[in-house]
Amino acid sequence: MATILGLAELFSISNKYQYGRKNYSVLQPNLFYTFSKGQYIATELLWVYDYILNTWTIPLNLRFGYIFQTKKFKFNTYIEPEWMTYRSEGATTNNNDFGIKFGFRIFFNE
Repeated sequence: MATILGLAELFSISNKYQYGRKNYSVLQPNLFYTFSKGQYIATELLWVYDYILNTWTIPLNLRFGYIFQTKKFKFNTYIEPEWMTYRSEGATTNNNDFGIKFGFRIFFNE
């Protein structure tokens, strides 16, 4: 068993030795509110705690979206500004202080 684990470590396809050791948890609370005619407002936060470095990253975002449908497809378009509200000293995940996501999704009928 130890030999098999050793071979798996030696032949990893993820190049984990190149990126260093990572060990973290992600908490993603989601809140949505829908308005009439396909408009919505949402937040999909991505809070990260790193066990090795004992660091947190806690961004705040707000998504403004619109869902509409044609005869064949349903579409979801949105804009989502994000601010980094808290980042521990030495945190290695999500090093952006501000960003804007633009999204466009297509939903296919069954």
